[in-house]
Amino acid sequence: MAKDIREEIMPKTALQLYSIKEIAEQDFYHALHIAKQIGYDGVEFAGFFGKEAIETKKYIDCLLYTSPSPRDRTRSRMPSSA
Repeated sequence: MAKDIREEIMPKTALQLYSIKEIAEQDFYHALHIAKQIGYDGVEFAGFFGKEAIETKKYIDCLLYTSPSPRDRTRSRMPSSA
């Protein structure tokens, strides 16, 4: 399958979950879903807000999220101080 041209020229964007901490504290999975709906390609975790890591990974896999790596600065728009 051919890659979407946007994948080649546009860096991925991710949301720091701490920036929506109040939402994540109330409903962690809903916060992930909101971030995806508004266009973020991934999230940077600020803990799992009481959820198990394995359970969270399964949910994220369903949303097709990625979590940006600090080593992948060419593909991530996260600030280097994050």
